[in-house]
Parts: sequence; C-alpha cells; structure tokens
Amino acid sequence: MSAASDKYEKDVAENIHNSAPKTLTANRPKVSTSYPDVLVEYGRYRGTQNGVWVEVKMNHTDNMMNPRFQYVKGEWQVIPSYESEATKKLAKIFNDSKEAQEWIKGLKKYLIDKNWSGDINNISLHSTTTARNADKNSVPLMMMKGYLSSLPNKNVCKVPNVDIGNLVSLHYLKGKAATAYYLSSGDDFYQFGNENPLKIPDVPKFESAAGLNQVVLRIGDRSANFEIQAEVKAKTLANSKYSVKPGSSKINPFKFVK
Repeated sequence: MSAASDKYEKDVAENIHNSAPKTLTANRPKVSTSYPDVLVEYGRYRGTQNGVWVEVKMNHTDNMMNPRFQYVKGEWQVIPSYESEATKKLAKIFNDSKEAQEWIKGLKKYLIDKNWSGDINNISLHSTTTARNADKNSVPLMMMKGYLSSLPNKNVCKVPNVDIGNLVSLHYLKGKAATAYYLSSGDDFYQFGNENPLKIPDVPKFESAAGLNQVVLRIGDRSANFEIQAEVKAKTLANSKYSVKPGSSKINPFKFVK
C-alpha cells in the first residue's frame, strides 16, 4: 500500500467519524490487508468481527481486486491466501481464455529455444521467490524477463464482457476476513449487494455493465522478482448522491444513522 492511499483511508475514516452521530465511531484499524479499510462501529455493530466495514478506493479507476496467481499443473490458480469464491471465478475466466493458452505456448517455445533445463510439460510460474526456489520446474526470474522482453506488453490475457459488479461484490461480501458492506470510490458511495445494515436510504449498488468491462491477467515485472497479477476495474459506475470523500459537497451518508 502506498503512503498516499494509507493517508487517504485514514482521512476517510476521520471524515465519517466527525460527521456522524456520537454513537457511531470510525477508524482505520491496524489489521492485515485481508480486511477491508475502514471499520464503522455502531450499536450492536461493535468489535472487529461485528463492525460494519467500508472499502475505500481513491478513484473510480482503481483496481478493485488484486489477487496474486500462479500457474501450476497446467492451470492458473489463485495463491491459497487469496482464495475465495470470487477469485476462483476469476481463475476460471483466465483458464478459459484462448489468449492465455497461446501465451503459455509462446513461453514454452521460448524456453525450448533457450535450452531451459526444466520439464517443459510441467512448467510452473510463481509470484514469490520462495515458491519459485522450491519448485524445480518453476520458470526462473531471468527467463521470464527474457520472454517478456520479446512481447509487446506484459499481459497474459484480456478477457472482455465480465460482470465486474457481481464479481467484485462477491469478493467484498464473502472473500475478505470481514464483510465490507459499503464502498467509497472517489466522490461516490455505494453498497455491495442487497444488505444495508446501517439503513442508509437510497444507496446505489455497486454495479457495472458487463459489456464495457474486462479483466486482465498480467505479469508485474520487478527488478528482483515478478508477480502474476489480476486487474479488475469498473469502466462505468452510477453517480451516487452520497460521498465520504473529505471535502466533498455531496451528502455524507452516515448522517442518516440515528
């Protein structure tokens, strides 16, 4: 997490806290990234396990999910620590992609041409150095860098027509260490799914038309490592009359909590 995004999340938490009734508190707790960003505690919704969580994104263009992947035994798999219903769906999308299959064929040809010593029929790709070093058939860093340099970009595949609203909502409702019921995205405020535990009126759902959206699997190439990353971004979002962005002229939704 960048220092800017960390500060922004704390600013959003403070904005919610200061504009809401005294019976409601909000903070950015020091928890792992498996949790959402801002914890709102109110009435019976108190305690880390029972509080109402808000996911925070600085902009509409931010990545909504960032699970890391691996390629093992001939298929793309999400790393176990990122596994959820949503990330399993994402893995299936990538495994069904013909573009991703062609990318692997190209990698195998490159490895053969470079006289790679591993088993070409059992190649594996890992997002961490530890996993890479423990697997004799894992493609090493420099080989991956060489293959990427032969390509026009670092994308494994782009898959169009994905229902980002459904996928992302599933991720935050069921895929985090605690349920995120709400989303602050730029200068707009949404709810995930149908539940609205704080009974804020007329909160729009997080939805984005499938026809305009795509998901991307790409290689994050670093100097001493590479990671296999997913990009899940919403191209279109409804306008919300609510916002918890600091300084916004829109209505702060938490003012309705009694």
